[in-house]
Amino acid sequence: LSGLLLTTGRFNDAKAVLTTFAGAMKDGVLPNDLGARSYNTVDASLLFIRAVYNYYSYSNDIEFIRTIWPSLLSIIERYSRKGDGFSMDSDGLIKADPALTWMDARVDGKPVTPRAGKACEINAIWYDDLKIMESLAQVLEVPWNTELSICVKESYQRFWNSETGCLFDVIDHEDASIRPNQIIAVSVTDLLPILKRKRILETVTRDLLTPYGLRTLSPRDPRYQGRHEGGPNQRDAAYHQGTVWPWLIGPYIDAFLSVNGQSDESKTKAREILT
Repeated sequence: LSGLLLTTGRFNDAKAVLTTFAGAMKDGVLPNDLGARSYNTVDASLLFIRAVYNYYSYSNDIEFIRTIWPSLLSIIERYSRKGDGFSMDSDGLIKADPALTWMDARVDGKPVTPRAGKACEINAIWYDDLKIMESLAQVLEVPWNTELSICVKESYQRFWNSETGCLFDVIDHEDASIRPNQIIAVSVTDLLPILKRKRILETVTRDLLTPYGLRTLSPRDPRYQGRHEGGPNQRDAAYHQGTVWPWLIGPYIDAFLSVNGQSDESKTKAREILT
């Protein structure tokens, strides 16, 4: 959305995309895709709020925000209560069943990377969304309670793993796998102290950065799969156990610029990484 439609000024197309997805929403949850009508994803709706905010940041289209506000509220309401697949725990964090994040590969019906519990990137985006809703509520001049975002930020500090110098991939139950999901938390500027954000960036750079994107698991992990090849089951077993994904370079560069600032030197380095 941002690269194809917002930076190019195609705001009507962007609005149409957002409206289409909002129309496919069911009880505050977006489908995995617009064809199969499967609703087994915990991250899509959270990313949708970010997408709407990006649209507003570029277009200043307050009337569209006013129109789509009920859809955004339905997402927050759904994530704030008990429900199938995922729900908010008493500490304000989102807890999900296995294989509901983007790492959803299964072999013979069994999740390869279950990630059941409270995933680091899901809760970073959840916090970011609550802050976004606070900002949009001010623009719309409607009331908004900030207590939940304060609670989520406080609870999120539990993700820090001092032994690895980065975040647990999942807590409750703890999973210390070094994966790229944590890079998404680094660019949420007020969620973690700057020193911890720098440590995460260093760890991800050391273990996961390649010329083609980020690895999905550290090569030092005994479960690491160095090649994505073979039959469907063999490929799915490697899908999120080492395979490099190019899309992750976007969140990596966001994190890099967030930690290192927007200087000409930082932007030059970011372009080199992207190249």
